[in-house]
Amino acid sequence: MSHEPCQHTQVNESKVLKLIPSGATILDCGCGYGSWARKVKIEVGVDVWKPYLEVAKKRYTLGVIQAHTGYLPLKDKSFDVALTIELIEHLTVEDGFKHLSEVERVARKRVILSTPKGFFDTKLPYPEKHMSGWDVNNFNGYTFEVMNTWLGKWLIGFKDLRNTVALEQ
Repeated sequence: MSHEPCQHTQVNESKVLKLIPSGATILDCGCGYGSWARKVKIEVGVDVWKPYLEVAKKRYTLGVIQAHTGYLPLKDKSFDVALTIELIEHLTVEDGFKHLSEVERVARKRVILSTPKGFFDTKLPYPEKHMSGWDVNNFNGYTFEVMNTWLGKWLIGFKDLRNTVALEQ
């Protein structure tokens, strides 16, 4: 089956890009076709779906790893930033929490996350099907700072793992 990855054009890209420190090494979790590599230098993209990784590797200069993001085959603190943009809603709630723990484990400085607020059915097949819905309260134990509820529909937030930088909200 061939189809385009789910397009989440509603994400406010400029807000996400402002959260990435200059010169940071970046892991893109759920990289799909690698669209974030057009905007910022991504060292490694991870996705469960091999056809997406094949396209990402051809289009952009980045390493790719086929893996479930709840079990990242990476060393602790191996990237400055872990991007998890429009991914967590494609996981079950249980796998979503595993994913959050994994991105915190592999990121040295910051985890940046965005997701639709609540659940909505994409009516798409796996891997694009939404499996869960997320709200601000879901991230309480992870101390994510919700920076923006864009149009009341999207959550964009970050977790500064160093706790030394005050960020503009």
